[in-house]
Amino acid sequence: MKYFIKLFIVLASVFVIIGCASNKAVYHNDIIEFSATDIPEGILLTFNHIPKEAFRLSIQIIDEYSIPIFAEIIGFQLDYVKKSKQVICPFVQKGQKYIVGVFIDDGNQNNWKNIEITVNDVNGIYISNDITVNLINNQTGVRLSSSPIFSSEIEFAPQKYRFMVTVKKEEDIISSFSDMIGNSLTWNFIPKIIYDFTRTGIYRSGEFSAYVIVYCNVNYENISWTVEIAKSNEFTIYF
Repeated sequence: MKYFIKLFIVLASVFVIIGCASNKAVYHNDIIEFSATDIPEGILLTFNHIPKEAFRLSIQIIDEYSIPIFAEIIGFQLDYVKKSKQVICPFVQKGQKYIVGVFIDDGNQNNWKNIEITVNDVNGIYISNDITVNLINNQTGVRLSSSPIFSSEIEFAPQKYRFMVTVKKEEDIISSFSDMIGNSLTWNFIPKIIYDFTRTGIYRSGEFSAYVIVYCNVNYENISWTVEIAKSNEFTIYF
């Protein structure tokens, strides 16, 4: 399954801040109104308005190093947020600046709404060990050097890891491919690339640049979060 991550590149053209301090920002329009505040547990998102027709709420939080944390909230999790009006993301660190992006899908809208917040007074949850992504099997797969150790106890999702390989030709990204990999620390990505290329009718062969990002899926207060834990250097693949 293809999985595309949206990065927020040109902020000035896509977000409106109506109230802002070093540790609080607010966004609103006719579709959604929400604020982001730093609290001891992390970043608190408060939603003053979510359309009752909304069937998906996407949240992406990116730090100044472009490392993303994201959540796709649907079903019973979305029902929970509609009632509570709040979401807490604990996977942030003191002193860092974050861009918080929110997307409400009610069948009519197709835009991310973004605000910026600097986290000051928090004791968030972070990865406390160094993890590397190592190539294996003649650069047809990767292995994590170790499992992540978080600074506080967390609940892992049943599908603990998501591996994603991004394939490039020169400076152009051709596509990204990802798999959910239970508890395994290894992933053989070539079959996934060939399968998806063939299935979509754009199969290509040759020499390509690529890199792999590994995410960890965790649950916190009824919300499932996907947290980047490691990224490989760029390498060359052949298929």
